[in-house]
Amino acid sequence: QESQFGPNNSTSTLRSSFEKRFWHKAKPKAARSRKAIIAREYDSVSNSVKGKNSRWTDFALNLRCSSSPRCYSTRARNVVEGRVFRAFVLLMIMSNAMFIGVSTHITMAVTIEEYNRHPGDVGDVTHLLPRWITIVDMFFTLFFLFEIMARLVALEREFVTGSDCTWNIFDAI
Repeated sequence: QESQFGPNNSTSTLRSSFEKRFWHKAKPKAARSRKAIIAREYDSVSNSVKGKNSRWTDFALNLRCSSSPRCYSTRARNVVEGRVFRAFVLLMIMSNAMFIGVSTHITMAVTIEEYNRHPGDVGDVTHLLPRWITIVDMFFTLFFLFEIMARLVALEREFVTGSDCTWNIFDAI
């Protein structure tokens, strides 16, 4: 079935008012004119959207375009972006993951043992854990703090505006 605006189907509701007005007059050239109309409308909408940045984008652009970095260090940047640094950080992440698994296993074993000794409320068993777990945990915490600070010093504004900003912010949290 066909209305005065062309075929009556669900896609006809998506046509613009401009296209609807001229649809019935341009039936012989319908395919070409519809494509041209859609292309013009797409360009119009995309140009309109491109011109409007969000507040965050404006903020990030201002950070990038403002004054030059204060403490820019090529050497620090080269170290942080180097393969050796990244490989070492990856090694530390994997080591930390293994440590978390081992320490969780030991903590569960101590907790179950304490529960079997004193049924009921077990409470905090961290004082019963081996001392090396606390020391290694503190080591990993300090290492990752150092890594974040090194990247902050080396990258400065790019830490929150660069291509890896989402990972940097995720790491910082």
